[in-house]
Amino acid sequence: MLKQGVGFGVVGMIAGVLGSALSGAALSPGGSRGYVVVGTAGFAGDSLPWGIYSLIGAALVGFLVGAVLGSALHVLGMRVSGDPIVRAGSVAAVGVLGVSVGLAPALIVVGSAFAGASWVEGIATEYATLPLYAFSAVLAWASTVVAVRLLMTRWRDAWSARTVRATAVAAPVGGVGATASGVAAAWYLGFDTSAPTWVVVVLVVAVVLALSFGIARRWAVTGSAPDLPHQVAP
Repeated sequence: MLKQGVGFGVVGMIAGVLGSALSGAALSPGGSRGYVVVGTAGFAGDSLPWGIYSLIGAALVGFLVGAVLGSALHVLGMRVSGDPIVRAGSVAAVGVLGVSVGLAPALIVVGSAFAGASWVEGIATEYATLPLYAFSAVLAWASTVVAVRLLMTRWRDAWSARTVRATAVAAPVGGVGATASGVAAAWYLGFDTSAPTWVVVVLVVAVVLALSFGIARRWAVTGSAPDLPHQVAP
């Protein structure tokens, strides 16, 4: 139960931080003057920007909510460890991580744009935005395939080649489904740019992507004979 609770907590923390960052609150330059005490001496100075407190609060709340949810599901008998051979959950997690790494350039630009950063003005044009999104999409696909391939190599998995091929197909299909689901969630919430809306959208996108990679892995394992004569457990 502890392992599942911590796992859900980490996912919730990441979603909370992403939501806070993409809403622009974490990049806000605002702050306040304060009296800082160091040892026995004190001096006046600027406190941390408000965005830092926003990030910390979002991380703590996200972790707490995720940990409680994961522990409650474990108590109710719903566990994510899954089949020890298929291990779709691990493949799904690595796939989502790969997508996140690939989309990092676009996410940084989008978050900075919402925060009103001046350096984004030269990038956020109709001539630069589409190439940036296209590059991020290709990078997300490549990083996802590479991440799953590395995981299969580490496992010395019997369905390695088939899993990598299934992931290569599932990534763009899942990306389209995740985009549509994220837009639908944002539309339902009125396309608000607040942190809660971003958290919901990020979670919806992550869930759809995870389902896509998990289904791809299950299909790869149950739909054919193994590529290797046997599977070596990690």
